[in-house]
Amino acid sequence: MISAFSKDAWASLFDWCKENLTTAVLLISALGSIVQIYHLAKINLAYVKFFSITQLIADGSLILVTVITATIFYKIQAPLFESDFRKKISINIEKTNLLNPISSYIVLAFFLTYPFTLISVAYRLKIEWLWVSPVISTILIASNIVFIYFTISYVRRYYNFLKTTSDQFKFKKTSMLVCNFVLLMTMISTVLFSTKVVFVYLEGYSSPFNLINYENVKKKTEDDYGKLKSYELLYFNDTYMFISIEQQDSDLKRTVIYKTQDVFFK
Repeated sequence: MISAFSKDAWASLFDWCKENLTTAVLLISALGSIVQIYHLAKINLAYVKFFSITQLIADGSLILVTVITATIFYKIQAPLFESDFRKKISINIEKTNLLNPISSYIVLAFFLTYPFTLISVAYRLKIEWLWVSPVISTILIASNIVFIYFTISYVRRYYNFLKTTSDQFKFKKTSMLVCNFVLLMTMISTVLFSTKVVFVYLEGYSSPFNLINYENVKKKTEDDYGKLKSYELLYFNDTYMFISIEQQDSDLKRTVIYKTQDVFFK
């Protein structure tokens, strides 16, 4: 897997993009369509008809940058995991009694759950930049993916190593079952956490929280529909924006659509 991200692989990919520029642009646009369809369908599937062609390159570039950032982070982390595994195997070969692997997994689980705690505290304290920062979100996701891949690899190889070299494999097998259970629980929480980060990342991208232009949109909406009980900007692209409102004389939430250029930059 590491070789898939080697220097030669990147060089080949770059050469292919130069020779197939039109196809590369279409692929980036296809990635962008995924982001846009997700946001529009989340409001209502019928709103996919407001799909913006001119937004595709921007959305696709976002995904491309995210993938590249994750790959770079993978390249940094992968050798550390590989080196740690080889070191442990080397140490164990030199000893008659193999080290119990449980302690290793407890340490790994701690370092994985620590970011969870940090993020939860940040979320509770409304530290919004931590959630919507593309760099931080990408690093968190990439870190979790790398952790899952190499931990599974570590467990499999360490298990086989114990099976072929230990005279006390029955005891070690019990230890590995405990480790695998802890690992499974950690992996499930990792997947759920990564999914949450992805969705919050997309939300932050679709409607950044610190734009003063939102005041223009809210004022326009109140001018058209009067005092509102609730107001929420659901999504906007370079052509349309979608706003959920609840009027004073109604308990129903409705969606208002404006042209972005007419309202956002008024």
